[in-house]
Amino acid sequence: MAYDYLESSCFVIEKELDEIGTPISFTLVGAGQGHGIGMCKTGAAMMAIEGYKWSDILKHYFENCQIKSIYGPEST
Repeated sequence: MAYDYLESSCFVIEKELDEIGTPISFTLVGAGQGHGIGMCKTGAAMMAIEGYKWSDILKHYFENCQIKSIYGPEST
């Protein structure tokens, strides 16, 4: 798990204003951790940094899929 990275870029900024409307504080509230399906970009990036091949990363996230060429010399 990549604890040093933002889990989602989806967040809401709440501001507290004083009596004349001057901001006195801001709170960033997380609004997501991804949709729970498919490939996690941060996880895939960390796997790549750790030396996993692209095909192994795809197989990790999409276990029951086949990787094959649909064009080029291998498709003939």
